[in-house]
Amino acid sequence: MTNFVFSRRVLQQSLNRLAAVIHREQLVSIVTRLNKPDKARLPAMWELVMLDALSGHGLLRHEHPLPNGRRPDIELTVTPAKGTPFMIVGDVVCVSDAGLDEQNPVGVLSDELYRLAGKMELNPNYFRYNVEGGRVGSYGDARIKLFLPGRGQLLELMQREVASWMKKVKSDPLQPDSLEFSDQEIEFSITYDPNKDCPGGGYLSSGVAASRDKNPLFLALKSKVKQLKQASSQAIRLIIACDGGCSLLSQSVQMNSPGTFSSREVAEDFLRQNSSIDAVLLVTVDATRPVLSNKTSYTMRYDLVIAPSNARSPRMDTMAIASLKALLETATHCVPEPILNTLNAAIRCSESDFGPDMIGGYIMSNGNISLSSRALQRLLAGEITADEFINSHGWNDISGPSNPFVRMMRSGRMINKIEVESTDQDDDWLKFSFGSIDSAIAPFQVPLPEPSIESNDT
Repeated sequence: MTNFVFSRRVLQQSLNRLAAVIHREQLVSIVTRLNKPDKARLPAMWELVMLDALSGHGLLRHEHPLPNGRRPDIELTVTPAKGTPFMIVGDVVCVSDAGLDEQNPVGVLSDELYRLAGKMELNPNYFRYNVEGGRVGSYGDARIKLFLPGRGQLLELMQREVASWMKKVKSDPLQPDSLEFSDQEIEFSITYDPNKDCPGGGYLSSGVAASRDKNPLFLALKSKVKQLKQASSQAIRLIIACDGGCSLLSQSVQMNSPGTFSSREVAEDFLRQNSSIDAVLLVTVDATRPVLSNKTSYTMRYDLVIAPSNARSPRMDTMAIASLKALLETATHCVPEPILNTLNAAIRCSESDFGPDMIGGYIMSNGNISLSSRALQRLLAGEITADEFINSHGWNDISGPSNPFVRMMRSGRMINKIEVESTDQDDDWLKFSFGSIDSAIAPFQVPLPEPSIESNDT
């Protein structure tokens, strides 16, 4: 229930802690970026979380200028209880597939397909698409390309070919049909089947790295070289590469196919080519959903990549590497628990609201009912109607569960206590407890006979 990877509440706690560490104008800059819905929002979140995590483990200076005027995100002086003090100068970079999405606009095809279906009054769930693709370039030094034109040409094509085909589909909507389009480097197909409710599509992932240095991660790391180049010759130069919706970062090593490279292999090659940088910390979020469960859990994943020995600077000796590993292992434990994956957070960060609440969810236990606090407040504030509130919970659906508040009222039981139950989401549960039958809303009753009291003769 957030528009970030972490809850807004824990991000505010990070801001509160950092207020005692960095300058106020620097904090204002971070807050301004967090509050503005655009592409700078997610990078600001990662910067905040990493600064906060490191700040408790040494003397932190944020955007302290180097001799060339560059202002790295991190200058951390660490004085271990045992061992030699050391310094880290580093920068946080947020890596996304935004450039790849522009080159391979499968999202444009999907959105326009379902828009046209709605316009034709056809069920969008009956449509499915498939886009062909392949490798461009030599093996090991290629890129993945989907066989689609640019956005403008694709929209024109959809209007000309797909809209025309949909008119044919609409003339006989009970009959399955398909459209196959192939012209030079454009190749895709769309199927319509009213007997199958399975929307979506298939296409070759353009987020895999078919080249070590022609991918979003390598380019993002490369952009930080000048930022750190004039750091002290004794300081460990570190780049923290955080997932901002990057397929390469989020995929596991086991997902690699022949001729593609993992994020670790890309980072190693970057360090081999750029000896002025000592290490890269790869940061992403893993999502898991147990079998037979509808709840997804999220965990942080880190991978520290040290420059290969033949490209390693003299400052990165065995002690420096051990100190860096120990520091990052401790600091990353201070990063809060994620509650959203990075791709969804990247999408939601462009939205102007505060993220969704838990409307529609409720818990019944021992005669108590728990509802979303934010959703109920929106109802009382007039942002949503009573019908919208009831519909979202399925209480007007004959085949669904009946309204538990109606059941309690009809049984003559009134609310006698309301408690707030906090969660790790950006919403709380309001727990409603009910008393025994109350004559205020129930018929009068003959009292039950009291147990007889036997007197004792003395």
